Amino acid sequence: MTTTSLQSVTAMSLPRVLTTMPAPDDALITGGASAQRNRWTEVQDRLLSWKRDPGSVLYDGFDRLDPRRVDSAIDLTVDFEAEGWPAPTGCAPTPDGGISFEWRSGPILREIEIVDEGRAEYVVIRGSRVVSAETIVRDPVTRRLERLLDTGAESGN
Repeated sequence: MTTTSLQSVTAMSLPRVLTTMPAPDDALITGGASAQRNRWTEVQDRLLSWKRDPGSVLYDGFDRLDPRRVDSAIDLTVDFEAEGWPAPTGCAPTPDGGISFEWRSGPILREIEIVDEGRAEYVVIRGSRVVSAETIVRDPVTRRLERLLDTGAESGN
């Protein structure tokens, strides 16, 4: 049986590539930091509206947003904005009740999907190739973001 361990990370170091990603061209044209703040506000307002009425998001094959995952998504946006990350270029519910954020920059797509309360999957895709993938968890006590590491060690249990 493979065991896993947790490694604490700061929000800024989590997916380092996001912090060096250039801002979308339209953000530069419309005022940089002010435009980013407005984008973060739009994303957070959308999440808060989904939290107030999870049943308001309806489309084929979709049941209902999981309010715990919406809370995790809100936490993530607050942390990332405070650390100076660019606002996501997309935010949408997933068919299984989660939330997906994406950052597009040229041929690179970075996606964070909230898959459970306090748990997310982070993927980087260049063109049509996955170049990085990892699991992110939030410690419920310290509220720190952590990477879930596969140690590859066999458990004796």
